[in-house]
Amino acid sequence: MPLACTVAPIVSADPIVPNCPDGWWDPVANTCRPAIATTPLSCDNGWWWDPVGNVCRPPVIPPQ
Repeated sequence: MPLACTVAPIVSADPIVPNCPDGWWDPVANTCRPAIATTPLSCDNGWWWDPVGNVCRPPVIPPQ
């Protein structure tokens, strides 16, 4: 009885990441993103600062 043989392609574990000199590489969107802000905004009323979008976000209400 002949033996079946399967051949799988060799895949590199090191993906090629483009150089993003003024930001960071987003592998999910496959694009360069602008640099993350380092100076937090002054968010009021329980809102929190999102450094990626550099915006204030509303508070998250935990499930009850």
